[in-house]
Amino acid sequence: MIEELRKQTEAVLAQVRDATGISARSIGSKPCKNLPAPASASVTVLAARARDFRMKVGDEVAVYEFLAEIEAVEMLLLVD
Repeated sequence: MIEELRKQTEAVLAQVRDATGISARSIGSKPCKNLPAPASASVTVLAARARDFRMKVGDEVAVYEFLAEIEAVEMLLLVD
């Protein structure tokens, strides 16, 4: 479950990078136009999966096992 979510996070980060030209490390720190609909939809689906994951395993486990991905999802939501 964790590995699938990591892969999905990386795929969405790549999709956003391709759509905006902004790297994953720069997301949130550089101004960004609105995401194209397909990238925005991917961010929404990823955020829902991440939220479900956190609800299933609890915040403590999620932060321990998945902190970098949680931060990436939060930054993607800000961009979206």
